Amino acid sequence: MKRIVFTCLILSGSLTAALAQSAVGNPTVPHEQKVPAKLLFSSKINEYYAFATRNNAAKAQKAFDEAGNMMHMQIDDNLKKMGATSDKDAKAALSELTKKQLSLYTGIRGLSADLMTKKDDIQGKMKEFMMTM
Repeated sequence: MKRIVFTCLILSGSLTAALAQSAVGNPTVPHEQKVPAKLLFSSKINEYYAFATRNNAAKAQKAFDEAGNMMHMQIDDNLKKMGATSDKDAKAALSELTKKQLSLYTGIRGLSADLMTKKDDIQGKMKEFMMTM
């Protein structure tokens, strides 16, 4: 008899907990939310710098390449926007932005031969690029 009462108490307790959770809803972050590109790029800069500081060349190179791909995608997006707009002022602004980003991108790529020794210069130029995003 005690076992039956104990089993009923456990079942009612777990049922109450399940009902309470379903009434509150799921408080987790929805999957549709996207992280801003600027924030992702910033974290990639920090990741590169951390690996370069620790003299982990392979991981620093990987983070540098990923940041380079992000910069390249940003420039491509600007070029697509420039082609899609018919407003001359918007095109001029996008053209100036793209020129500045290309200049920074080529400067960063020029330093890529010395990833470990020029990490401060690379980080500074990457942060400059981030400010244009």
